[in-house]
Amino acid sequence: MTQAVNGYVITPGGITVVVDSKPYQVDARNKGLYDAVKALIKSKEFSKIPDTIDRLSSLIKKVEAQPTVKDDARITIRDRRVYLIDESGVEHRLHGYEITKLVEVAEEGFDITPLSNFAKRVRKNPSEAVRSRLYEFLEHGQLPLTEDGSFIAYKVVRGNFKDKHSGRFDNSPGQLVSMPREQVDDNDNRTCSTGLHVCSKDYIRSFRSGDDKLIACIVGPEDVVSVPVDYNNTKMRTAAYHVLSEITAADDPEFFGKAVYRPEVKEPADLGDVTSVKYDSLGRPMPKRGPGGQFIRKS
Repeated sequence: MTQAVNGYVITPGGITVVVDSKPYQVDARNKGLYDAVKALIKSKEFSKIPDTIDRLSSLIKKVEAQPTVKDDARITIRDRRVYLIDESGVEHRLHGYEITKLVEVAEEGFDITPLSNFAKRVRKNPSEAVRSRLYEFLEHGQLPLTEDGSFIAYKVVRGNFKDKHSGRFDNSPGQLVSMPREQVDDNDNRTCSTGLHVCSKDYIRSFRSGDDKLIACIVGPEDVVSVPVDYNNTKMRTAAYHVLSEITAADDPEFFGKAVYRPEVKEPADLGDVTSVKYDSLGRPMPKRGPGGQFIRKS
């Protein structure tokens, strides 16, 4: 009589686990499944691992049961790999994070069309760096997807809807703003450079001031050129976007209540011999100046 054997090996690239003498592979890029299988191994619940891994098989049934799913949002699983089938019948293999999100959306009963369309469109982006980082950017910034696979981002503009940097680009609602892709800096290590910038609300909270306006933009994933590395996934450069609308305090009072940066205000006594305190454009208190323009300080 052959004894059933359980075993495993965990590496940075993934997990190989044997349950009742049958081997299973889990890619570390599929973080949700990777973490779930690791937890089951730690608790020695090997019998639950096959069903946990095979939940991808039930994914097809959940997706096919959705009445709103279009023909071009189909997925298939073959040899334990997940593929998205586009409108031309071409299969695109999905990887870790894409699979995790697809499973989450389907298991919650939501339409997968926005996510599947995004997955197809992001593959049209010529930058491998953008393709690998764009999901993380959207997740971190909580930027919504539209049904056609675009995403909504934000931008701060001047009071007259012109861009902050040059004042040349009209960002009025309804405008398509674009520039040649080759003129947009694709180096992620250069943070402030040429290109059309959009961002998440986290970035705007430290950038908006005065009579600046906040607008919502629709961005195609194929048009994104760079996600600078030192802004914690809050800012990107793109070659095009559509201006959707202006966002006002009436639309989002909670956000506007936090939008303008105001550093801690020191007491006047800490600033020198000041009888009245003036403030600069960022809300910082300014010491009083003497007749020659010098700051008056305590001796």
